[in-house]
Amino acid sequence: MRFTRAALLGAAVLAILAAPVLAQHDLPKKEPAADGVSSPEQGAAAETGDVGAQVAGQVAGGPLTIWNNVFTQAQADHGKSIYTRKCQTCHGPTGRGGPGTPPVTGAALNTKWADATLLDLWNFAHMNMPPGAKGQAGSAQDYVDIVAHILDMHGADPGDVPLTTNEDQLANITIVRKPKG
Repeated sequence: MRFTRAALLGAAVLAILAAPVLAQHDLPKKEPAADGVSSPEQGAAAETGDVGAQVAGQVAGGPLTIWNNVFTQAQADHGKSIYTRKCQTCHGPTGRGGPGTPPVTGAALNTKWADATLLDLWNFAHMNMPPGAKGQAGSAQDYVDIVAHILDMHGADPGDVPLTTNEDQLANITIVRKPKG
């Protein structure tokens, strides 16, 4: 196969321009905390409600998991109102799906999204859901709130610091099975 000089130059320019964007989203997988306990920095961030400090605490203190109270009850409630209108038809009222419809909680979340981040889940939902009307369930924050509702249905407890569209925050929260204990 032969490539023209212009095609090769175009591919090189595209690779150079896309590299920073791809690097931003090609995050290494982090090992979740075995005990599911947040660091002192994360606890301080939760007490102050400072998302920036929470993100810094996640980086300094190790990764958070979905079991570290990473969303508020208010956003899970808001996410539930959107989920009921836009998602429940396919995923069911408890997120466990039904005959011919895909689940988003329980074993499906534990298996399909194991060791992925909330950024991965949020991006997937925002870019693909609902089918045939992708991205039309609401704003970017509405999709975060839907994710908070999914975590709530999955059994995760809410906390004091809201989940936001901050990609660093979402990328530092890993989806793992509930710790034993």
